[in-house]
Amino acid sequence: MAGRLTTIFSKLSGCYYVTRNIFQSLCFAFRLGRKKKIVIRINNNLIHLRKNETDQAVFNSTFLEKYHRSPVDLGPSPVIVDLGSNIGLTMVDFKQNYPSARIIGVEMDKDNFDLCNMNISGLTGCTLIHAAVWNENGYINYKGIDEQSYAIEKESFGNSGLVRCMTMDRLFKENNILEVDYINMDIEGAEKALLLESPTKTWLKQVKYLSIEVHDWIGTENKFLVKNLKTELEANEFIVFKSAIHISSLFAINKLLISS
Repeated sequence: MAGRLTTIFSKLSGCYYVTRNIFQSLCFAFRLGRKKKIVIRINNNLIHLRKNETDQAVFNSTFLEKYHRSPVDLGPSPVIVDLGSNIGLTMVDFKQNYPSARIIGVEMDKDNFDLCNMNISGLTGCTLIHAAVWNENGYINYKGIDEQSYAIEKESFGNSGLVRCMTMDRLFKENNILEVDYINMDIEGAEKALLLESPTKTWLKQVKYLSIEVHDWIGTENKFLVKNLKTELEANEFIVFKSAIHISSLFAINKLLISS
């Protein structure tokens, strides 16, 4: 009982810290209301959350922990690519911090994609793509136990789906992206396919800053994956740091673009 009360208080206080609205915070903490979704106003943006633990966790990681943010200022009108946009809260937060930014989001799960579209519907300069980034173009399966853990598996089963997959080069070409100020990469293990298994990585030359949340991969310990990713990025002229706020994340700076 005490543990449950502590969890509820944490949710209540966390939401209040972000919204400064006690009614919204009560709805968030106790999942109140007759509608299927909780609606919360943050500044001038309405965001919709499903009544589950997953969306509450995404809310906290976005607006309280702020793992997705760049540790360096991106300038007045950056181009931001958000890989693994989930329900769009990271896109909302990017837009609130950089109102003139162009933001391209990619989300592979259809339910998350639809809710993400709803949450960014009032924002300008935002594009959302229903796809998975991968090391080849085509279609691929994915599965997961909840809306926050969907990951690509070519031989998926159970709670799975089929989605279009595309390389980073295709993503850049289709969206006329010439240079990216910041990529936020939270793609549940597909970072291995993009950075270690892709036949070409020319897209890296177009990226100034890159943040990668590193996920455990079957048969690969996290520490070895981190080491291999760091080595690969350094070979492509990036300076790589461990994140100061997220134990499983890397932050990389393109020496060639920053120096120019």
